[in-house]
Amino acid sequence: KTYTKDWETFTPAELLFDPGYSVIDSNITQHEGRYYLFFKDEAIRPMRNRLAVSDKLGGGYGDISDHLTPNVTEGAEVLKLAGEERWYLYYDYWAAGKYGVMESRDMLNWSEEIPQEEISFPFQRRHGCFLHVTEEELARLQQHFPG
Repeated sequence: KTYTKDWETFTPAELLFDPGYSVIDSNITQHEGRYYLFFKDEAIRPMRNRLAVSDKLGGGYGDISDHLTPNVTEGAEVLKLAGEERWYLYYDYWAAGKYGVMESRDMLNWSEEIPQEEISFPFQRRHGCFLHVTEEELARLQQHFPG
């Protein structure tokens, strides 16, 4: 981890999370004062995603879950629906060129995978990311990147 206020100067890099095996594709989401770190566990084949929890953003992640997502998945990303206590966990089936999605109301207990016929993504998109934008920001983005 490293911190910056101006995107020009950064604090010295420090280790954020070390469960004792190789991890990549981490994503941290805050919910009710706790931090949820989703990551790809590269130690066990076939690889898939897990979850660790901390009371601090900058470290102390523990309570590591069993594997959350199906085999050969990575790139977990979480999206909270505005105005609802519902979260969606998106993950990339890297070998199949598709995404999977699960739902939760508490960030710890996740549904079975939502059937593929109920979700849709552009073909072969990889490692998605979500960010909240205003209607004005969306209009400017659509104007700048039509289609």
